[in-house]
Amino acid sequence: MADTMKLTLIFMTLFFGTISSQEYECTFEDEAGPLSWGCDFEQIGSDDEDWILHNGRTPSDNTGPKVDHTKGDETGKYMYVEASGVAPASDAIMVSPEITTLQRDAAYCLRFWYHMWGEDIGHLNISLLQQSAETLIWHNTIEPESKGVDAWQEAEVNLMGSGYAVRLVVLTSKGGSSTSEPYGDIAVDDLVISRGDCSGATEAPAPTTTVPSTAPSTVRTTVSNAPSSSAVPPQAIWFCDFDSTSPGSSPCDMVAPGSAEFSWEIRSGSTPTSETGPSGDKTGNGGNYLHFETSDVPQDAEVNIESPSLTTDQATCLTFWYHMYGIHVGRLSVVAHDESRGDVVWTKSENQGDEWHLAEVTLPAKSIYFALSAKKLAMASQPYADIALDDLVLTAGACGSSTAPTPKPPTAPSSTMGSPPVPAGQLDTLWGIGETVWLIILAMIGVFFIVLIVIIVSQACQIQIMRQASSSSDLSSVVAYPTDTNSSKKKGDNYIQAYDNLGVADDVHSNNLS
Repeated sequence: MADTMKLTLIFMTLFFGTISSQEYECTFEDEAGPLSWGCDFEQIGSDDEDWILHNGRTPSDNTGPKVDHTKGDETGKYMYVEASGVAPASDAIMVSPEITTLQRDAAYCLRFWYHMWGEDIGHLNISLLQQSAETLIWHNTIEPESKGVDAWQEAEVNLMGSGYAVRLVVLTSKGGSSTSEPYGDIAVDDLVISRGDCSGATEAPAPTTTVPSTAPSTVRTTVSNAPSSSAVPPQAIWFCDFDSTSPGSSPCDMVAPGSAEFSWEIRSGSTPTSETGPSGDKTGNGGNYLHFETSDVPQDAEVNIESPSLTTDQATCLTFWYHMYGIHVGRLSVVAHDESRGDVVWTKSENQGDEWHLAEVTLPAKSIYFALSAKKLAMASQPYADIALDDLVLTAGACGSSTAPTPKPPTAPSSTMGSPPVPAGQLDTLWGIGETVWLIILAMIGVFFIVLIVIIVSQACQIQIMRQASSSSDLSSVVAYPTDTNSSKKKGDNYIQAYDNLGVADDVHSNNLS
């Protein structure tokens, strides 16, 4: 019986191991060599630099880790970005495989370890990519006067499941002021997503990405009242659909930095180049939209346009529609500016398909204006990289709060990202029983059948053993106790005598009757 209990415990342990609270883990330890990609992460080809799978110390002194975090020795592996010979503000981006186990409306915790140490450290971003929409959930910047800490540090971010597949996007950007400054290595290790809130962690913090802040060349117009357009949502404090703006003029009191070499354009209808850009504005009614034409534009060309000044002292929600179609599409970003700096609060990269997509971004309360920035990452001879914007709406309150409007559902993701899985939350409608309860019921049924099989098998084994023991015992009895022939003969004589007596009795009974 003790063996049966041991087997039962083993099976239960194996079964419950498949229902672990851990939904995703990456330690980078199972990769074949320094050129292998850790945990099936993908390198984004349109970025500036590459992530490197490495063990031991990085090549440059006074920057980067000496050992990994998982093992704590020189054999352990981690991912890092080498800063030697890299220009300032160069990005390196890697994207995880799809994570499909996050259930709708369930709480999760993302934990990871990072190493940021050196005089030229830039910043590190972690974003979630879902249905082709990218959301920044964590950010850390090392100020120029600080070298950071020569140690692995843990970060925790609370997440809420949506039922759709998500991917982690890890981005670094080098700091410093010249390519000759090598002290900017950044590393990550041990990424884990588990069920439940992080212990002591807050919600995804407001990002603090540092980017240069360029003063506008013209006086700003203060946004204090919503425009009179009937198309404006009732909660809006600012709205721009570009329809009342003629080509060559400033749209909706927005301004472009005076030193900009390239600029956004107001356009209607199709773009000049086929296989890129929209065929019309978001409404499809022949209206205008904001457009970045990339034909004959050099690599790394960037366009910026800045909003009017914001007078609110609370967080605001910016919603807008964007179109990023073309095989060489670069990057679109939203930057929130305060008195001294600009913070990247939203970014999107690469081809998103020939359709308009909705985005919503919360701007921090300290923001005094925001900027929309698009960058071409392909070479000048590659023109299929147009980016367009339409229907910008600014409302009081963070996105998703009671004061912000409820955005329309996002359009279906492009084929480049694959179709999202069916939301796990659809189990909620099955006979009125919630998804979590169904998972518990299925787990209990599975455990029951496993235990039942173990008991049946163990009992069958015991019965077989008992039969073999019984057969051996019978054979021993036959050998040890032979038949007594004399005794058997005596018993037979007694049976015969009793039969004869019975016959005599029958004859007597018959004579008496006659």
